This record gives sequence, structure tokens and C-alpha cells, in this order.
Amino acid sequence: MGAVRYLAAILRRADRWLELAEEAVLVVLMAFLVFGGFWQVVARNFKLPTASWMETLLRHLVMWIGLIGASLATRYRKHVTIEAVLIYLPKRLHRPIHALLGLFGAGLAGLLTWASWAFVADERTGGQTLFVIEALDLHMQAWAMK
Repeated sequence: MGAVRYLAAILRRADRWLELAEEAVLVVLMAFLVFGGFWQVVARNFKLPTASWMETLLRHLVMWIGLIGASLATRYRKHVTIEAVLIYLPKRLHRPIHALLGLFGAGLAGLLTWASWAFVADERTGGQTLFVIEALDLHMQAWAMK
């Protein structure tokens, strides 16, 4: 039993670090999204030069922020749930049903991860360039942002 408790403690610590990393990445992406979008608006209104790649990057940031935000919402149990069936069941069945729903959600997330991995692998073979940052001689490939 000691090994199981030790492993559980390690997993809890890793989960906490993952949570902190997700929150930090979310804050950085949100800050870049806000300031990048603000700069684009200011630059257009005052006829200043804008980065041609910024619009594409900001659109992709919105998707990544949604993904990370959904992950954190699920972790804090602040996501949308439909519990119409649970109100008719006895309280003692709520935990097992939540566990089954969690396993179903994990399985669905695994299936979506596999499909996403296959999609990105397919995009990588295409070699399409999403945008180029001339100053850095950086050619951002489409598969890297998906």
C-alpha cells in the first residue's frame, strides 16, 4: 500500500505542476493576443506598418486559448455538464456515474488526440507555409500551428 500512496503523491504533484504550467501558458497567450490585437488596431488607424503574419497568428492563438481554457475548466469542474438524469437517481449513484462519465470523456479526448495527431502528420507532409516573418527569416509551417 505504501507504493500506491507514494505513486499517488507523485501524480498529485505532477498534476499540480501541469496545472500551473497551463495557467502560465494561458496568461502569456492571452497577453500576446490582447497586445497583438491592440497593436493591429492602432497601427491600422494611424497608418503604421503592421506585421502581415499577425492576423494569422492571432486567429491560431484564439484556438489554443480555447483549448487550454477548456482543459482548465474541466479540471476545476466549471465546464458545461448535463445532469438531467442525476436529479432522478439516488445520491449514492452520483459518484459512480461521475466516474463513468469521466472515463467516457477521457476516452473521447484520447480519440480526438489521435485524430488530431493524424491530421497534423498529414499537414506536415504537405509542407504548406502559413506565414513568414522576414526579420527573423522564420517560415512558420501550417502544421506547427494546428
